[in-house]
Amino acid sequence: MVAIPKAKLAYERCLKIDPDHPVALSGLGAIAVTYEWNLQKAESLLDRALKRAPHDAHVNTSYGNYYMAIGNTKKLVELTFQGIESDPKARFIHQMFGVSSYFNGDMEIAEKHNLIALHSAQRFSGPSMKGRSSC
Repeated sequence: MVAIPKAKLAYERCLKIDPDHPVALSGLGAIAVTYEWNLQKAESLLDRALKRAPHDAHVNTSYGNYYMAIGNTKKLVELTFQGIESDPKARFIHQMFGVSSYFNGDMEIAEKHNLIALHSAQRFSGPSMKGRSSC
């Protein structure tokens, strides 16, 4: 995986210019979760990113991945709900909200937001999906 080390280097260079750049912080946080499996580092980076840009979709997605990794679905619901409020068309945020709602036992909300995510994906939004409630 050559892409991850290159991305990490790019994010680190960005932070030398702007130590609180939210996309660089959340990118490094995502790498810490998914590639390095360093949850303390991830949380620290993501907290900084969230303070700088609480409504940024990239930040919310990265923090959402962190909450999924640690199994904190209640925090994931809170975070993704905020993401939906700030960007109602963000497909992945709807999907994350649906998943977290599912794990919290709210099947109706889970289905609603997973369908929003599914229908907003270009691949599935053709005429064959019109009127269907599930795939």
